Amino acid sequence: MELQEINQRLKETRDVLLTILNGLNGDQLNRRHDSNSWSISQVCQHLYKTEELYVVAIK
Repeated sequence: MELQEINQRLKETRDVLLTILNGLNGDQLNRRHDSNSWSISQVCQHLYKTEELYVVAIK
């Protein structure tokens, strides 16, 4: 897979995720099912940081 295609797929996936997140309120974004689970917000932060690392590594 070429770098341009990877970037395009990341953008498309990010756009879909942002559309879904815009439909949620703060309580939904920050709710954790139990003390050992992550909230949606925490998962999104993790995805963002991971994507940043991959972009730097790819360049």
